[in-house]
Amino acid sequence: MGTAVSLATENGGTVCAVVVGSEVKKYTDELIYWGADRVYLVEDQLFENYNNELYTKVLQKLAEKYDPEIILFGSVFDRRDLAPRLAARLGTGIISECNDLYYDEDKTLTAEKISFGGRFSGKVVFADGTRPYIVTARPGVLRGSRDVNRTGEVIMEVPDAGPQDMMTQIRSVAQAAKKVVALSDADIVVSGGKGAGGPEGFKLIQALADKLNGVVGASRMAVDLGWIGYEHQVGQAGATVKPKIYIACGISGASQHIVGMWESDIVIAINTHRYAAIFNFADYGIVGDMFEVIPKLIEELDK
Repeated sequence: MGTAVSLATENGGTVCAVVVGSEVKKYTDELIYWGADRVYLVEDQLFENYNNELYTKVLQKLAEKYDPEIILFGSVFDRRDLAPRLAARLGTGIISECNDLYYDEDKTLTAEKISFGGRFSGKVVFADGTRPYIVTARPGVLRGSRDVNRTGEVIMEVPDAGPQDMMTQIRSVAQAAKKVVALSDADIVVSGGKGAGGPEGFKLIQALADKLNGVVGASRMAVDLGWIGYEHQVGQAGATVKPKIYIACGISGASQHIVGMWESDIVIAINTHRYAAIFNFADYGIVGDMFEVIPKLIEELDK
């Protein structure tokens, strides 16, 4: 929403939001508070569970009806799945995983991307004649502002999709959904890597995060080893974070991890290896064992 409001301010236009689901009308006011002038609401029990075919059909029909200039998605799990399929249906292009999106001096929509694990950055534009522009942007790269005094229009849309459009169905759920971890919105993130040594190490990291009213993150290595759930992963294949303080505990500093946290305001690194790559990105570096350093930090915070 922050990106959409910024683009509308730069080049004129109306900020619209689309809500698809079951019993989701409750979200319309919040979207208006965050900048939507108009909210299109598609509400039906059929949309209770995310289904790519159904959601694509709904958004395709809305796009054909209202002809938007830009369709913007947050670059998170289901929308990474949905956006390219919608682009194919509409016969248009897509720019994915943007770190910034704006109109340049020639009023050309321009996206900035970081690629290959942070090794390269570049600017990307759409080919002439491309409409609508479809973009996925990393969450948190441009934060908006909330105004409870804003008003907007809510438009009920009849879903032009049904069971006949579903090639797949959810028969049952074998495992409960993972808990939601608000990494992208956190002001303080305390992350652990291979140096955490196992699940016990993450209990210590959790204790520090709790003391700071922060959330726990993790490197891909820690997640792959099964020490903590995927919902905590920060990096190229996980969440992008932009906290005020990022504390990296036992994280080596691989480029795939750095790309997910490099925009943190302040980075504090704790690592036993003096020449670990993470220190190249740290504002403050502590060469030491996290199992000795973290308890001392907690002790000082208790004072």
